[in-house]
Amino acid sequence: MKERFVPRFLPRSHAFVLTTVVVIVGRSGLALATDCTTNPCPCTYICPATGDCVIGSQKNVDPGAKIDCSGRDITIGNSGSLKVTGGDLILLADDLTLNGPGGLIYAVEGTAEEAGTVEIHLTGSLLLAGKVRANGAHGGGSIYIDAAGNISIPENGTDGIEADGTEPDASGGDIVVRAGGSMAIHDPIHAEGNTSGESGGGSVELRAGGDIDVSEDGHLSAPGKTEGGGVIILKSEDGNVTFAEHIDVDGKGPTGDGGTIEIAAGGSIAINGQLYARGGINAGGGTAAGGEVVLEAGCGGVTINASILTVGGQLGTGEDGGSIEVESAGDILVASGVLLDTHALASGGDGGPVRLAAADLVSLVSGSTIDSRGNSTSPGRGGDVSIRGCRIDIQSAVTLDTTGAEGGTVKASATAVPPAVGTQPLFVSQSASLRAKGASTAVDGRISISPLTAKKGKCSNNEAIACVIDQDCTDGCLTGDCLHANPDTQGVTSQFDLAPGTLADLSLGECEATCD
Repeated sequence: MKERFVPRFLPRSHAFVLTTVVVIVGRSGLALATDCTTNPCPCTYICPATGDCVIGSQKNVDPGAKIDCSGRDITIGNSGSLKVTGGDLILLADDLTLNGPGGLIYAVEGTAEEAGTVEIHLTGSLLLAGKVRANGAHGGGSIYIDAAGNISIPENGTDGIEADGTEPDASGGDIVVRAGGSMAIHDPIHAEGNTSGESGGGSVELRAGGDIDVSEDGHLSAPGKTEGGGVIILKSEDGNVTFAEHIDVDGKGPTGDGGTIEIAAGGSIAINGQLYARGGINAGGGTAAGGEVVLEAGCGGVTINASILTVGGQLGTGEDGGSIEVESAGDILVASGVLLDTHALASGGDGGPVRLAAADLVSLVSGSTIDSRGNSTSPGRGGDVSIRGCRIDIQSAVTLDTTGAEGGTVKASATAVPPAVGTQPLFVSQSASLRAKGASTAVDGRISISPLTAKKGKCSNNEAIACVIDQDCTDGCLTGDCLHANPDTQGVTSQFDLAPGTLADLSLGECEATCD
């Protein structure tokens, strides 16, 4: 798998930073000059000297101009715009409003075939009913928006922010949007590579001090073609992330690996729209791998109400599924009908890993599926599915599949000390299906259900007899039910396609209440 694209604005550290220092330099490293008498340019470069600053027509800005309207509110009307060609535009203001759908701030590619940059720094808030664009025929440009207050992008029937590659081989650009307060996204944001040629996806990064709410009209996309999908990051420092649309970082060429999606919140995460990080989509004979999805929440937990797809190697040969990792200081819930899919589509490809780790309850609701299959052609190996929590609840008709030419592993580890009788921390429904079998000519995988302490139950028809499964209850009496054993498999093992190991995992720590 080739090295992942790292956008220029994304820090390699995951530390949350809202403070920005801007140094304005030219492409050669020298200070840029403009037609302003000074640089930064005074606000009178685009606005009247006094009163409200309302821009109602197109204003062309010199490349490299840094326009200082600090302390003033700016409104760009429905017929107004700020435009820079072949360079950078930097704007400092208090509040900024772009009326829609026609209000526009944009950078246009110049004769040097290099897309421009739009930077907006606000001490107040942003209302973006219009558009901010930095598209380019030879690659998308860069958009950077930093507001100390709230950011709102209402639904207006058009794309809110875009930095696309518009011609064959043109990759997507970089978009960074930061809010000290909350963020409400109701129009699309995208940094897409062109659908033809050697393009790659760009990057979209949304960070907020408070909540991030993305509605059904606010899809985020950074797909690419041969060079693969891009990077999309959403991070709320102290609030919640609610996502109702889709995120797309697919790789759509024969070698186009899936990209990366990261969502983090100090509170909760709710995934109500599908996440796509697939590799090699719509490409035959390729060697593309699936991408990666990482979700990390605080005490509010993670609720997954829509499918996450990181499959790899569609119609290709020898490449692997991607990965899904979910971590929570609270609960993790995978809703009914949801598919977490990291399986390998390509001949001989391995399934990718799925990891769910919660400080409290991990609940796989009836009818949900984790598909980490390896391809059935050797050496395709099933992936590794790991579920770890204080408590684990695997409900009816849940499927965990790590089969392949070689089987993978399924491991469920409950870290709670067994509580009172009747409240077992590790439950697997008898109608669930846990599979780790290899093809007949290859190697089986492994299934392990591991509580901190494996505790025997009692036979319902003779409490003097200890039991792990119902068959134990045939010793000296009629068959009854095995009650209150931990792990609780409803007294049967038919839900396992390989006999599970049920020994205690002594490496597990006791459950700690971190979210009182």
